[in-house]
Amino acid sequence: LANNIRVTDLLELYHTSKSDSYEQGYNARLDLRIPHEVAGFPLNFQGGLKYRGKYRTSGAKYERLLVNQAAIPATPVANRPVDGLFLQGGFTPPPISDGRYPTIGTYVNTRAVKEFYMRVLASQTEAQSSPTGTGLIRRQVQQDIINAEKRNFDASEDIFAGYLMETIDLKNLRLMPGVRVEHTQNGYQGRSFNRSITRTASLKAKTSYTDFFPGIVAAYRLKRNHVLRAGITKTIARPNYGDLAPYQVLPDDLGNTTAEIEIGNPDLKAQQSRNLDLA
Repeated sequence: LANNIRVTDLLELYHTSKSDSYEQGYNARLDLRIPHEVAGFPLNFQGGLKYRGKYRTSGAKYERLLVNQAAIPATPVANRPVDGLFLQGGFTPPPISDGRYPTIGTYVNTRAVKEFYMRVLASQTEAQSSPTGTGLIRRQVQQDIINAEKRNFDASEDIFAGYLMETIDLKNLRLMPGVRVEHTQNGYQGRSFNRSITRTASLKAKTSYTDFFPGIVAAYRLKRNHVLRAGITKTIARPNYGDLAPYQVLPDDLGNTTAEIEIGNPDLKAQQSRNLDLA
């Protein structure tokens, strides 16, 4: 196979990833609305409670196959049966006038790419296919396992929220002040392991925090069909579960004080933003 291949016939890296995730959610909500008047002005009081719970388990598998450039002959033979292999059976888009796809030629046939890489691996010994082997295609096993272990975690999130809001109508002006309170409880379970995956342990972490979100929205009717709106609000954006997983990648030699250590950070803070809107 190697004698019939040019560098330009190969993709330098073939990378696949598979993720098995399961997520379950629970929601409950209770709202209360009380219309009333103060000094002849109609008001509308609203309040409520909300619960949202999530549980997620995530598993991942990575596979990276790298081309060994040293195994490719500098002068290929004239007859190369793999020429065009990656384009055979590929998806050819319609003309650009169709309006759906740009005309940039035939797309790569990913199935053919995978079949070719698998065929080369099948023709090699395990030693040739190892990360330091002499084969044309080499597996990057160790880093694949590390990447997968970092993404294997369980996470739970419980959010308890309550809000109060008043709607005040003053002729052409409507004011809607309010406040929302959220209490968040998180639980995580990840893994601690060394780079050769000979030592593993379970890691657990818990965090909780409470946020207050005051805000006010005003609407003023200038004319029948013209309304000026303004609002000041506060919002939150929580980190992804994968960024919060408490993994640890430790060196094989724990006495090596210069070795790198990778850790997840379950204490990442949620991003908060204050917004001013005018329309």
